[in-house]
Amino acid sequence: MKDNPIKIEFYSIDGEAVSLCLLETVEGNKHELPFYWWSIVENKARMSIEKIRLRLGRNYHSYRSGNVGYEIDKGHRGHHYAASALILLHPIAKVVAWNIFSLLVVRTTSLHIEPSNAASATF
Repeated sequence: MKDNPIKIEFYSIDGEAVSLCLLETVEGNKHELPFYWWSIVENKARMSIEKIRLRLGRNYHSYRSGNVGYEIDKGHRGHHYAASALILLHPIAKVVAWNIFSLLVVRTTSLHIEPSNAASATF
């Protein structure tokens, strides 16, 4: 587990408004942290409305951009889908923090919102 902490898999996470479907796991390298990518699926229409990422660990990029990043298609903004996806991701981040971050002596997860990002300004 210490050699490859991304072995924990979360293929599908179901919620009321949205679900997360695992797209990719990236093991990382000396420049890039390991991370998970999930598709955010709007449950009523059963269509992907974009994606969310959870980075594992800390480096310059996570300090600047946070451990969680998401994108929502313009036509689906304003429905709190990102908030719903973050709520679904929270228990996963806690499990990963307990199993992975503690091995790396990292105990926090951060989210950076660009002030110029109008879609996130109301979050």
